Amino acid sequence: MKQLTTSIAAGITVRTSSSLLHHYNYKYNYNYIYCLLLATAVSLTTYTTALSSTNIIRNKVKYSGTVTFPPYATYLSQLKPGQCATSTLLEVSIPNDNEEDNTNTPLKHKFCVLCYPRGGGHNVNSRNGDREAVGIYLQYIAPTPDTCIDVTFSMQLKGKQNLKKKFDLGWDAGMRFVSTEVAAKNKNIYDDNLRRGLANDFGAHLMQSQLLPFFLGVDDEDDEMSHNNDSDNSMSSSDGVLEVQVNMTVHNVQSFSALEQAAQREQKKQKAGSGLLQKLIPRDIRQQIVFNNDDHGYDDDDGSSATSMEQRELQHNTEQVRVGKIIVPVIKSLSQRARMFEIGSYPGVEYRIMRIIDPDTGEDLFGSVPGAEYEIKPIYPLVKQLERQWPARVNEKELPTLLTAGMYNFISAVGSLATAITGLMTAYVISLAMSLYFIPSKSMEPNLKVGDVLLVEKVSSKLSGASLLKKGDVVLFPAPSRLQDVIVSSGGKRINDRDLFVKRIAATAGDVVQVEASGSVQINGDVAPGDRQMCDAEPLRLIEKYIESGETVVDEKDLFVMGDCSDVSVDSRVWGTLNRKDVVGRPLLRVWPLERFGGLPSLPDR
Repeated sequence: MKQLTTSIAAGITVRTSSSLLHHYNYKYNYNYIYCLLLATAVSLTTYTTALSSTNIIRNKVKYSGTVTFPPYATYLSQLKPGQCATSTLLEVSIPNDNEEDNTNTPLKHKFCVLCYPRGGGHNVNSRNGDREAVGIYLQYIAPTPDTCIDVTFSMQLKGKQNLKKKFDLGWDAGMRFVSTEVAAKNKNIYDDNLRRGLANDFGAHLMQSQLLPFFLGVDDEDDEMSHNNDSDNSMSSSDGVLEVQVNMTVHNVQSFSALEQAAQREQKKQKAGSGLLQKLIPRDIRQQIVFNNDDHGYDDDDGSSATSMEQRELQHNTEQVRVGKIIVPVIKSLSQRARMFEIGSYPGVEYRIMRIIDPDTGEDLFGSVPGAEYEIKPIYPLVKQLERQWPARVNEKELPTLLTAGMYNFISAVGSLATAITGLMTAYVISLAMSLYFIPSKSMEPNLKVGDVLLVEKVSSKLSGASLLKKGDVVLFPAPSRLQDVIVSSGGKRINDRDLFVKRIAATAGDVVQVEASGSVQINGDVAPGDRQMCDAEPLRLIEKYIESGETVVDEKDLFVMGDCSDVSVDSRVWGTLNRKDVVGRPLLRVWPLERFGGLPSLPDR
């Protein structure tokens, strides 16, 4: 309790959690309690906020102030990972533009700065991995749950190093801040809020935690002496107080629910004003269709008038492309790739827009305009070769196309699907033209052995109707019906039509074939050409009981085929001639094993 009282009196508070996600929820549940305590303790604290004047420039409200945190040695060093210290409140007065309110009383909007000395907050793992890093966040204390505010800001940590020339650390960013209630509605999908450019607090991790003592001019000995109260404070080269300079520009204050409804109406209008092709293909998110008459802007057949088409490139969509949003640059041609890499805008990478700079005045903008300068930073770590000093500044004109992450993922998914379908179709077409065949039996030995893999072409037999086939050619075919009958009658199962047989053509149309009971074959009165006795004979010669002896004249539409190893081959001697239409293909090469890679050998002479 004593430590808590001390913390409140000092104008800060500590929040602890077992995990970062739990910390986030815990912070929101008690945020207003903390702020009430802080507001009560402002008059008691010795660590005050130095406020400067608030002024209006072109309807923008600018604010500058400094917050301080307790000394590192006595407080910040005691915090654990995930714990943070909260500054006193920063109060920004914004003119009351409500015409129904005649008081013209300025509206008060409050902010505070969160310091995570040893890491924490939603950005903890984004770019620093598992290393502890000092996080500095700006948090919005909304006056009503429905209030949201567009802010660009810079935060600068004042360096107090024990060096002659000290240096500061700072960063510039912007965000559409929403209330804790709006953020809590999507607390389980907090990353989605950030992807939409919405947050209740937003910040960065500026240095490793181990470097904070050096940055504040507090070395380890000073730290230890302060803990033990054994040293004079004058011995320390620095007071160890962390000071953060905060500069803010408020661009707009609006109702979040009204803003969401307006965005939905605009989205419907943009879709209605797009042609069919534009609806299917996402367009550059900077482009915005502008109608001369909002009541009749949907009436044209193609969704836009000639005037609208002329104005489309002249006006940017300031809601789609604004500070805090995520964009994905995409190239239109490969020639643009080198320049994109040169400026640090890598195609397909998700970037957050940290700043938008007016091309004419150099001032910070919240929404994009033609010719604006963007400061962008990847939302996730890149490979080492692509990392550079972030953020990168690029002119929007150098970005060929900008998409949202959802659009890019959709296009990538469609592209992947199209590639997969194309690949499958290509594979299917190729399979119709050629395929690989595995030799399963010894019927073609020794020329083709069991395990050999053949590359088979299937086109010529389909185009020519197998009329080009000649004696000596090796062919593949499914089991003819008579062969199926032989297999079934022998106690086997019918063979699938996808299982092919391989044989060599021995006789063609008009040839007279005489088959002996022993299995020998004569063609036109001569012994069948080629030596078919080069393989090991089957000792029981079981094949002979299936051979149908007799004389056959080969029909014009048929072929007489035989295996290279007659003693074991079940071929036309058993089931008769093969119809030419049943020929599936011809082997071109033996592709396996590699030592026998090449063309198929012909049948040797006797």
